[in-house]
Amino acid sequence: MFLLILPMLTKIFAAMILGGIVGWEREVNERPAGLRTHVLVAMGSALITME
Repeated sequence: MFLLILPMLTKIFAAMILGGIVGWEREVNERPAGLRTHVLVAMGSALITME
């Protein structure tokens, strides 16, 4: 059972990390839509695009 969920969790985690990197860069430069927003959008996008 866990082996079926592992690829999905890996993709979601990777999306969160990459979204966090982009969001952190925006937080440092004091731009709107920072860390939390980018992590949530990346995670949602990963969930929507999964089969």
